[in-house]
Amino acid sequence: MTIIIIIPAYSIPAGKQCGLLTFFCEHCSRWHTHSAQAGHRIAHCQELHYPSGYTLEDAGPLTEEIIKQYPNRRGLPLAYQTAQYQAREKALLHGW
Repeated sequence: MTIIIIIPAYSIPAGKQCGLLTFFCEHCSRWHTHSAQAGHRIAHCQELHYPSGYTLEDAGPLTEEIIKQYPNRRGLPLAYQTAQYQAREKALLHGW
């Protein structure tokens, strides 16, 4: 029996990633960004939680209010990254 996981994903309204779909993953505490079409995707963190991937459902545009629900989380869409956020991400990547 295959379990179909449906995840509401938000369209990024501005910047280089405009139109792409994104959602906050409760399993790995990161934002995952995919192409603009709703539908089935291979999961970014598939090993434990999404072995068969998931289906994205368009939940409308990503807003500041949605982002505030997940403060200080990694993988934030580019249009919402501040210089401070980018510096923290770089430090985490390089182990500084």
